Amino acid sequence: MLLCSAFFFILTMLYIIHFPILDLRPLVANSGKLLSPAWPMPDPIKNFIRHFGSVADRLNGGTEFWPGEDTYCHAAGILRFADNRLSAEKKNRVRVAYKRFYSDGRFVNRFEIGIVARRGEPVLQFDLEKAVKAISALPVRIKPRAGEPGNPVPLFRAGPLLAAAWAASSTAHKSIRDEIFNWVVPGEPMLYISYQQKEIARLPKNALKTTVSSSSCLYTEPPGIHYYKLGLQAKRVKSWLVCKPEGLDSGTGFERNLRINLSRLHTEKETIRLILNALKSKRVEFSYSSPEAMALEYYLKKQSEKIFKKTRYSIEQKNILDFALLNENEISAGSSQNMEVEIGQFENRYLKENMQKIINYNYMPTTNNNIITGDGNVQVNESVLINSYVSIQKNHGADTLKAIQLLEEHAKKSGDPDTVSAVKDLAAELEKKEPKKSLVKTIWTGITALLPLVKDIPAIADQIKHFF
Repeated sequence: MLLCSAFFFILTMLYIIHFPILDLRPLVANSGKLLSPAWPMPDPIKNFIRHFGSVADRLNGGTEFWPGEDTYCHAAGILRFADNRLSAEKKNRVRVAYKRFYSDGRFVNRFEIGIVARRGEPVLQFDLEKAVKAISALPVRIKPRAGEPGNPVPLFRAGPLLAAAWAASSTAHKSIRDEIFNWVVPGEPMLYISYQQKEIARLPKNALKTTVSSSSCLYTEPPGIHYYKLGLQAKRVKSWLVCKPEGLDSGTGFERNLRINLSRLHTEKETIRLILNALKSKRVEFSYSSPEAMALEYYLKKQSEKIFKKTRYSIEQKNILDFALLNENEISAGSSQNMEVEIGQFENRYLKENMQKIINYNYMPTTNNNIITGDGNVQVNESVLINSYVSIQKNHGADTLKAIQLLEEHAKKSGDPDTVSAVKDLAAELEKKEPKKSLVKTIWTGITALLPLVKDIPAIADQIKHFF
């Protein structure tokens, strides 16, 4: 659908990029962090963030499942486009729908910007991937730290500058020093793109579809959801593509809840990942019996419980979590073990179990079959199972295919020919429309004996166990 406004045609596609930011200053004595705004309940009348903007209440309120979503900083001042043209045509530009900064007052922070594209002429259909890449690469300037030039950077690379800007803007002037920029850490960005089917010519060919069931969706079908990793200048950006049924309002109801949920899942996952990395690298040091450690343990326990909640907004979480918790870049076995050592310092058993789940998700190597490289080409690993992929997806769906791809990657990394051969046998059986239950179970038992780690990876184990 195209909306005409002042001789510009506005595409109903909404582009949102989220930048998670971890703040470790609650673990640091005398960090100089300002007490205002008083997150998570700042005063919209009195509070503002230096260089960012004023605090405001969210028009449609917050959400019962994720606290801190009802109030935000209207961050109009911190990021500016150096050039908002999508092409040489002056009328083909982007328009900012909003710029917002959210915080829980402690560890979790998020900057997000919503963008719509406008064109000088009506377009019946457009290439979704090209549009997303063009917007992601637009040059932006962030208000700089003192003494540093505000050179433009591509939008998708703005995270480190936004983190530095937040560190400086939330610190008392006399306390600003190089150390504070080591305590405020940018996470990996995430894209959320909503569109209507009749607008686009095609989806990215490596986008995988997932299903989301909800008893609260008032439409015949809930939004169609695809996910993939967009390749931008050798960087992989996790992306959600949400096709809205006509008449589904992005600002309220099902799609709003879905958008908030995906955003917070990513933000909390990145925050936890960055905390574990910070503990491993000794970015901050403290006693595990200190009040700071107790506050950190409380956060990790509560938020990991929220992450693994089975249903939220009447939306089944399983299929969402399988992609939302994957790390953008593979974690090495050594790093994984170091994180496990740090987790062992905490006493709460449920916290340890949930942290281990997150490490298992993040340790899963991601197949290059789902990556689009910066030049637009598809990067594909050579695979002994490539001939099985089409049949597996056709007969059993994308989730089963993903499980086999991940299982193959683990087998190849093990370097054990017997494990690779067993995975190949399993794939051959799953090519069939009706695999033999007893045979699938036997092969799976053999694989887990050779490769015990895969038993604890839901995206693999749950899909394979479904067949017996």
